[in-house]
Amino acid sequence: MTYQDRYFFQSQLENWWNCIPEMILVGHQKGTRSNDDKYFPALLFQVIALSLLFLPPTAAIDLEVLQKGESLHALSAKYSDFGCTLMTLLGRHFPTISSIQHDLLRSAWLKTSNLVPESWHTLSQAIRQAQEIGLHEDKKGDEGPGSVADKLCQIWHDEYRKRLWLNLFMWDIQMAMMLGRPTTIDTNTCKFTPPVNCSMPKNLSATVPELLKEGDTPSPFTERLLQYQLTLQILKMTAMGANRPFPRDPSIISTLHQEALSFLNSIPATLRHQNPDTRWDTECPFLIHQREFLLCGTLCYLLALHRPHISTISKSRDAALQAAFMILESQQRLFKHVSPQYYKLHSITFFNFDASVQLSAILLSQPAPEASTVERALRCIGLSINLLEAVAEQSALAKASLPVVKALHQRLQGSLHVDHEEVSPALPKLPLDIVLTPRPDVMGSGGSDNTITDSLWTFDYHSTQLSLNFGSSWDSFGSEKCNSHTLPLDSIADHATLPSLPGQGVSANGFVNDSSGADLLAQMDISTDEHFPHWYID
Repeated sequence: MTYQDRYFFQSQLENWWNCIPEMILVGHQKGTRSNDDKYFPALLFQVIALSLLFLPPTAAIDLEVLQKGESLHALSAKYSDFGCTLMTLLGRHFPTISSIQHDLLRSAWLKTSNLVPESWHTLSQAIRQAQEIGLHEDKKGDEGPGSVADKLCQIWHDEYRKRLWLNLFMWDIQMAMMLGRPTTIDTNTCKFTPPVNCSMPKNLSATVPELLKEGDTPSPFTERLLQYQLTLQILKMTAMGANRPFPRDPSIISTLHQEALSFLNSIPATLRHQNPDTRWDTECPFLIHQREFLLCGTLCYLLALHRPHISTISKSRDAALQAAFMILESQQRLFKHVSPQYYKLHSITFFNFDASVQLSAILLSQPAPEASTVERALRCIGLSINLLEAVAEQSALAKASLPVVKALHQRLQGSLHVDHEEVSPALPKLPLDIVLTPRPDVMGSGGSDNTITDSLWTFDYHSTQLSLNFGSSWDSFGSEKCNSHTLPLDSIADHATLPSLPGQGVSANGFVNDSSGADLLAQMDISTDEHFPHWYID
């Protein structure tokens, strides 16, 4: 996530550095310096802490030698804790942009360190401070006297405030979905105009904000605005109740699904997945990462939309299956471009784990899935296992996820009688140490037999494109009921239990969560990280 803009941070740093002699000479007299200057050192500690986490391997080795063998994460933790200590001394009674950014970066550090519940609480502190200074509302323009240069700088500063609130808003929605908890922000009282789709100029006093035009150099911020649109779709899905079993109007599933496909089709050519414009990829390498993250973010939204209905609506089962396939294939493409220092990002583990478990659960529930579909699933999950093994050394989350995914891979192989060696010879044979226990069907004894006929779909399991087209009569039901001989598919992770892992489950909206927030699955992040490294710190 783009938490810090280079220009504004550099300006804050220079201003703070220049005011140090004044602070020493006159002391902390009331009104001597702005509150923002006082909070800036705390923010600076958080910037250093996150920078240490994502140092390139060679730089990290040199630094650890200087620190006499101290681990990089321990050193990073010290700087992050120093920032928190300063914030405690200063208090949060008079919030500023710097104090808000401090808590946002601290939240990012906690999440990257697998402390997701703590990250969620810290994020709420940042949001409350932002609301106190009015970031959630459009700021009235200053019509007073002033030069053109000053007014332009103020316009850009207002854009910066909007971008900060955009990050807070999106992360609040995404973490609430991931943890199965309520949002901190009341969207009904949020009167917010999104920022302009443009890059921050080097000279703010001589540049007018202007929308990017075709042919302009792509901006990394474009992807943030697209993710914002996707976040609004998540809110719409929740408000309409489509993320819960048995919605009153089943046609809303079709409507939201088609809107997601329309969103994918509306993505600019430089960021779209299908036949992208790659002319800028060398000059703007962030496009490669953002392209896959936009696709995975949309597919995860589709998983959340269809997951509650895959036991009762065959079309939702097929949509979830196709989305899981595409997520795993997208992650393989993305991983080729990921530097090792980013292996600890949550999205790498989450996307692979969530899609692998969902894929396994769906196929294990079918009495006779197509052989080609099973082979594709074993191949995709096998590659996902290899990916998780590659990042496990840096990601405790990936290390904890590996036994679950491996056991599901083995159970899928054994249950469907597919020769494991023919599909993924690089993977070792594993004992069937996972227990898949059926749960009471979510429909209960009075469940409906309604389901959607396959004739409403155009579906290709082998295509790399999303070709899920609902028919016009989503609410025209047949009498066929989904066959499920192994698992009721109202959740994904409940069916995979290992002795070494705590209880797991999913929230009402379909995302993996744990009510206590302390187990493995509560560490999963759907945010589309952690900007690479733009919004993928997550």
